[in-house]
Amino acid sequence: MKLDKLKFLSYRLLALFGKFLLSLVINKEFLSEDVVNYSYLMSILVFSVYLFNFELSSILSRDYYSKGKNKRLIRFNVEYVIVSSIFGFLVLLSYLYGVFDFKVTFLISSLYVLEYYNKDFERVLMIRGQRVASSESLFIRSFLPSTLSSLLVMIYGVGISSVIGCLLVFNIFSFFKNSILFKSKLPVLFGTQRLNYKSIKKYIKMSFPCFLSIMIVKTVFILDKEAVFRLELDKDLAAAYMVFFSFSFLILTFNEIFVFSVGFPKILLMSSSGDKLELYRENRKILKKTIIMSVFSLFFIGFSVLAFIKISGKDVYLEFVYLFFILSSAFVLYSISQVYRNLYFCLGKERLILEQGLLLLIIFSFLFFILHYINLSIVISICFSLFFSMVVVLIRYIGYKYEN
Repeated sequence: MKLDKLKFLSYRLLALFGKFLLSLVINKEFLSEDVVNYSYLMSILVFSVYLFNFELSSILSRDYYSKGKNKRLIRFNVEYVIVSSIFGFLVLLSYLYGVFDFKVTFLISSLYVLEYYNKDFERVLMIRGQRVASSESLFIRSFLPSTLSSLLVMIYGVGISSVIGCLLVFNIFSFFKNSILFKSKLPVLFGTQRLNYKSIKKYIKMSFPCFLSIMIVKTVFILDKEAVFRLELDKDLAAAYMVFFSFSFLILTFNEIFVFSVGFPKILLMSSSGDKLELYRENRKILKKTIIMSVFSLFFIGFSVLAFIKISGKDVYLEFVYLFFILSSAFVLYSISQVYRNLYFCLGKERLILEQGLLLLIIFSFLFFILHYINLSIVISICFSLFFSMVVVLIRYIGYKYEN
């Protein structure tokens, strides 16, 4: 048992370390003026990440799952690599033949790599024969990529029409790809197995509210021409940004390592054995440790913000830092919510804390940027936004308790 957990953790560490090294290569190449080579590198990165995770998933499946499910997992990964490689190749050709400029190519590729990074946890659920919850799907498909694209908009100054176009292309492709991959008996991300009117309607209904709210925030950013929402980065500031982003990503990775590599294997094994009481006790222990890890993660993220400002040696507008801090908080919230979800599962309840947390985060983000945009002080904006968001979530929670 301990040996299996150690092997699982080792494989996970290896995968995350490989991804981090690839991100460092990109950061180094980011400062180069040869954008053609950079575009080639991005396409190679996409292929490398898919192939690397395909090998990792095959190794893990031999340790934890039956032969039948192992074959299903390998078939799924092969199909995923083929479809994804075709998409990456088309994006590269579109750039080389002038269909997309460099900024748009970078935005689409970044969203695509992020989408695959979030596939890791989804794959675990798929192997177990479970469907991904709609609130988790909303977080993965709409909120997280959309927030990341806000950062890219501020860095490169891509127009609002380009951002909407990139997100539409990204989401449309992701939807068609899932329809192709999940036409067998595999659980489908959006709760359907075929591309039809009902599945399209369900997809739009799920992703549109979150997509619309964050697009409004983006519009507020970009229409303010005199603010520094369109940062002009020189090489020194770009280098400082990369140090800041890489360091924060590394700290958040440690949080993920603990939740998904230490706690999740034991949860998987005990859930298969049907020992709900032991599973509940184990989740209580994991929850306490996860909260501690999350607090440390946020502390180090704050430290990296200070390091970013100090290394840059320039006037950095705090809106950029706030946005990234909200993104980091979303990661931490996501990791904590997974343990809460397991606790509810042990008690025989289906309610997801993640849905409440995302609602709190979205309302808070929207209100904060709107209030701060109309020149209210930062402290007042934060306090009012947090208070109003918590009231809304509390009302929803009381409603759920009353229903049950």
